[in-house]
Amino acid sequence: MKLSAQYVSADEAADIFQVIFAKNRDSDKDYLLIQRQFELPDDNRCYYEDGNNFENTGHYYVKKAFLRRNSLSIEIYRREDNKIFIEFQLSDHKFKRVRKFLQILIPNLEIVP
Repeated sequence: MKLSAQYVSADEAADIFQVIFAKNRDSDKDYLLIQRQFELPDDNRCYYEDGNNFENTGHYYVKKAFLRRNSLSIEIYRREDNKIFIEFQLSDHKFKRVRKFLQILIPNLEIVP
């Protein structure tokens, strides 16, 4: 999956954290949702929802993940289409929030300068 996100949101409600990357604010397709709940044990798996391919939606372990100032790349344990690359432009304040949430969601996330 490859996405150029104009809209990025990082939110929490109770024990659920999520980050949404979308082509635009009202996208019902071109988006990726990364979510994790902490109420019950989840074996460090994240829930991924691919707005373009719902067959890829599910809970997956992360092989590796790299966050750069303007991009996120993730490789997950899934049979097909296991690479995700997202480009974005965020203010410093918003980037810090997204980074914080992604570090909670993805335990092995590497921050690349």
